[in-house]
Amino acid sequence: MSVSDVVDHLAEGQEALRSARWVEARDAFEASLADSASPEAMDGLGRALWWMGETGEALATRARAYSAYRKSGRVDEAARIAIWLGLEHAASPGHEAIAGGWLGRAERLLDGASSSGSGWLALARSGLETDPVRMADYADEALSTARVFGDAELEIRALAKSGLALVRSGRVDEGMVRLDEAMAAASAGEAEKPETFAETCCDMVAACEAALDGRRLEQWGRVAEQFLEVRPYPPLLSFCGSCCAGVFAARGDLASAERWLIWTIEKLENGGHEVRCVDPRARLAELRISQGRFEEAERLLSGIETRPESIRPVVALHVERGELAPAASVLHRWLRKLGADSLGAVPFLSMLVTVQIARGDLNGALSSALSIERLAKRAGVGPWPKAIWQLVGFSSRKGMRPRLSMRFCLRLNGSIVSRCGSMRGLPASIWAKRSQPPVRPSSPSTRSEPPQPYSRRLGPSVRLTGRMLSFDLWVNEGESVPRVSGD
Repeated sequence: MSVSDVVDHLAEGQEALRSARWVEARDAFEASLADSASPEAMDGLGRALWWMGETGEALATRARAYSAYRKSGRVDEAARIAIWLGLEHAASPGHEAIAGGWLGRAERLLDGASSSGSGWLALARSGLETDPVRMADYADEALSTARVFGDAELEIRALAKSGLALVRSGRVDEGMVRLDEAMAAASAGEAEKPETFAETCCDMVAACEAALDGRRLEQWGRVAEQFLEVRPYPPLLSFCGSCCAGVFAARGDLASAERWLIWTIEKLENGGHEVRCVDPRARLAELRISQGRFEEAERLLSGIETRPESIRPVVALHVERGELAPAASVLHRWLRKLGADSLGAVPFLSMLVTVQIARGDLNGALSSALSIERLAKRAGVGPWPKAIWQLVGFSSRKGMRPRLSMRFCLRLNGSIVSRCGSMRGLPASIWAKRSQPPVRPSSPSTRSEPPQPYSRRLGPSVRLTGRMLSFDLWVNEGESVPRVSGD
């Protein structure tokens, strides 16, 4: 076998990776390794195996590639793999120490190095950060490094991450400008790696949901569809299924959103991958609650109750059971964790207002409404305070009992969102339908209605409450690792 044959196998594998042809990439890299155990082929094989769902073997193979790069003195390449390994372990519960070890190793290797590697490490730190200010600082560091070294992949990812951090910190307009730029560059094909496009889309969806910007989400959703029509990246979609479902939900196509979520859950479970950003089970649980399928929602949430995206459906189920005090407690704990200045607190404060009114705690509802107004003014967004003040003011004037006020709040919610529903990521027409009394899905058996122990035990007013609280907004608060894969 000649040197040119070995090089050809390596080049074939790299091209297959760029085109998301994972099996072809694996075969080409294995052929290359059969003749020459190069770190490049070993690294490429690890990446292909990861996309094919062979996660354990992928981690082991890339760890061997790390050692090969390290022994040959190629510090930058070794550090990049160490960063990837760190993020992979960070995505797995209980692997925090391992993740910290790999990221620490990458930092030591890059100390004093003149390359874009330090920027990739800063980007990793940004993605793992929960505080939006520190998240923005790390992203800006990555962006500066990308521009110094002309790393287009890093620049696109850092622009998107910086934009998301700015949105979460309340600087919505500034953040969206950066995200728009990142999406434009990614969809134009400036980045070679398919995961760069996917991760940029994820950050855009998260920002649109945090800012309640359904129009922007729908616009970029159409661009993403056009991009995928000419680039065969279908395996990427199993990692971005929650985001894809969010785009369909923004258009009011909840049936397609449901199909995406079910498909994504099956692909992730069968492929052996961990959830990278938003768990599709939590999203599907919200949808199931909106359909009155409460037991199924509870099963979906089992084991993921503490994830950020699970908070809202968990609260909704508490309300369905009539457990208003635990519902308020969950919301208070999560709001303390988010911080008083986080724009991501708005959807949870909105839920809290409704729960507080239902409990007869109008002083608490007033305090929560004031917090929403303060955050809205800071972010330069208008309709939220007016809608919330109508909810609080009307309930106060009417002096309604908790259970009756919940029914009233649901009706009022329908009129509120008819004016500002486009900011909630769903068209007003969908909200108007949900403001009507719920209709149970027909049973596949001869019975006209399946057993619903929640509803029979608690009555229609609490059932209506759950529908208002659930599936209200699909919001990614970002404590989980917001990434698809590394390099």
